[in-house]
Amino acid sequence: MSGEQQGQDGAAALAEIFDQATGHHAAGRPAEAEALYRRILVAVPRQPDTLYLLGTLAYQTGHLDAAADLARQAIGAKADAPAFYVLLGNVLHDQRQLEGAATCFRRALTLDAGSVGGHLGLANVLQDQDRVAEAVTEYRQALALNAGDANIHNNLGGALLRLDQPEAALACFDRAMTLSPGRADPIYNRANALRALGRSTEAEDAYRQALALNPAHRDATLNLANLLLADGRAAAAEALCRQVLARAPDHVDALMNLGVALHGQGRVAAAEEALNQARALAPRRADVLNNLGLVLAASRRRDEAVALYRQALALRPDLADAACNLAAALAGQDDAAGARAHAEQALRLRPDDAKAHLAMGNALEAAGDFAGALARALEAVRRAPTLATAHGNAALMLSHLGRPAEALAHFDRAAALPDATPEILWNRSLARLLAGDFAAGWMEYERRWDTDLMKAARRTYSQPRWRGQRAETGRSTLLLHAEQGMGDVLQFCRYAPLAAERGHAVVLEVYRPLLRLLHSLPGVAEGRVRLVATGDPLPPFDLHCPLMSLPLAFGTTLDTVPAATPYLAADPTDLSRWRDAVAAGGPGLKIGLAWAGNPKTSVPDRRRSIDPTLLAPLADVPGVRLFSLQKEGAAPAGLSLTDLMGGAADFADTAALISQLDLVISVDTAVAHLAGALGRPVWLLNRFDTDWRWLLGRDDSPWYPTLRQFRQTSPGDWQDPIARACDALARWVQSA
Repeated sequence: MSGEQQGQDGAAALAEIFDQATGHHAAGRPAEAEALYRRILVAVPRQPDTLYLLGTLAYQTGHLDAAADLARQAIGAKADAPAFYVLLGNVLHDQRQLEGAATCFRRALTLDAGSVGGHLGLANVLQDQDRVAEAVTEYRQALALNAGDANIHNNLGGALLRLDQPEAALACFDRAMTLSPGRADPIYNRANALRALGRSTEAEDAYRQALALNPAHRDATLNLANLLLADGRAAAAEALCRQVLARAPDHVDALMNLGVALHGQGRVAAAEEALNQARALAPRRADVLNNLGLVLAASRRRDEAVALYRQALALRPDLADAACNLAAALAGQDDAAGARAHAEQALRLRPDDAKAHLAMGNALEAAGDFAGALARALEAVRRAPTLATAHGNAALMLSHLGRPAEALAHFDRAAALPDATPEILWNRSLARLLAGDFAAGWMEYERRWDTDLMKAARRTYSQPRWRGQRAETGRSTLLLHAEQGMGDVLQFCRYAPLAAERGHAVVLEVYRPLLRLLHSLPGVAEGRVRLVATGDPLPPFDLHCPLMSLPLAFGTTLDTVPAATPYLAADPTDLSRWRDAVAAGGPGLKIGLAWAGNPKTSVPDRRRSIDPTLLAPLADVPGVRLFSLQKEGAAPAGLSLTDLMGGAADFADTAALISQLDLVISVDTAVAHLAGALGRPVWLLNRFDTDWRWLLGRDDSPWYPTLRQFRQTSPGDWQDPIARACDALARWVQSA
């Protein structure tokens, strides 16, 4: 046999081996294919097609370094084959060498402008470089060459979705599903497009279809969890996140979404733990920091939350959610200017986003511009009519503006939506109480215990809650426990003797600074009401009730408010001591002043408190002497004022001082409640967005017969009510 014949036979044998190798390759038998490719390369080490196919096999089996080396060898053997550059480009893309990948795809297109793989690969790289519009152009060129490729339709849809073209993206995904039925990815992407279009029910169905085809599809699982969270189904979202974490315990997105889901169920400590795990794994993930900030804000750790929002924005200045949350947190800290700056940032980033408009509304509310805040809330309603928070904020502003009927209409719309929060329902109860609808208001006021503000204070006793019933045979012990502020205890302790009249031995738990004063409450001296300070051991009891649930237990209406005063009194020994101190101030009508509340309360203190320099006109009324009732915060030097509060150790001392005065003029703080409970004349300087208990359209109070209101006529304007109080005071002096 001649050498030529031997060569022909050898080539034929190699060709047969090559056909066998490609057959194994196509049939999904990589080990057999690789062995045969390597036999060919032993005989012909630089055979370009074999190098290319072996490189393709290495790429398909995840051996990227080997694939890159083989693709380069193939190019070295044959530099004008476009497919070889496409292979190397795909490998470099997967290795995140984006510029090198783009160079390869462009080289392939230079060699063959009709290379589908070149256009598709370049488009994929451009997407990852955030050059999405250019990627769309490349995808369209690839489709012009091969309209039947499902992958190209699918990837084009993804790019269009990023360009906020969900309708066009949906058409691409539908086409991909038609061309390649039974694949999970196009169905998953279709779900994303449906969600972007607001078609949540269809999106949920699509996510579940994708998961039926591929139960391990993490993105589908997590995006379905996000959809459920937005729909208020936090427990179901939690279960999905835990499915992912069972397979990948360190999956940052799953941990983050788990934290959000736990937060949505009120499990704040567990939410913080999950988010801290995510933060430890990805300390520079801005979205993790932002969500952790939300949890800390719910725990009243505002300073920490603000710091986290700032960190998130430093890492990602384009994260509008963090800007919105920072604006809300700063508004809650009474930093109206800071809140506005970050709300403006959110609006620049997402001018059409309802939440950005709500952030600006929060900032305007903090500045006392309720009309402006209402306009922003209504704009949010227009942009997101199914967003409960938008209706809730509009309702709250309408309530602040003294328009309760309109407020309740928006509260009702918010309450009917799936994302209605306990805060919205509690605020609706306050609007009902403000409007005088005590029957419905007291009932819904119980939702306070579900809010972030109050849930940590909820008592979880095993003993049943008292609902107002009379004691059955045998005397039962009823615990009435303090909640919220000092003024709230002073207002609602009046119910303790009434509970005792229903046959119960009452244990009244109160804050320690009130303990000595409340010994004067009817029933205490007789032993029907026993006092205990908050934090001290409680005696055994059979029933319990929070103090501010007592109006519900008694079915209190506007006509049945137990308004008999005084129900508290100063101790005679204290009276004697304070009588001498007040008398030393000289003659004249003795007026006590309180101008500030507790800045740590949930209501922005600046709205109810007064700059004491504004009270100076009261000192100019002839025949009066002013006394400070302000425990903290010195009066300005220019205000003629006697300050004896350094000698007041508790509220019993303050009660004795008030009892020596002719009148108390106070903002909405515990001093006003104390004066009313003592039956002393008290003038309330009341803010425009009045608290529910002072009602609307009246200058008296059903709770305190001796109280008279001087209300702001516009938000933030104290000069008018102070001027009216000065006129009334002058007339009193003249008639005295």
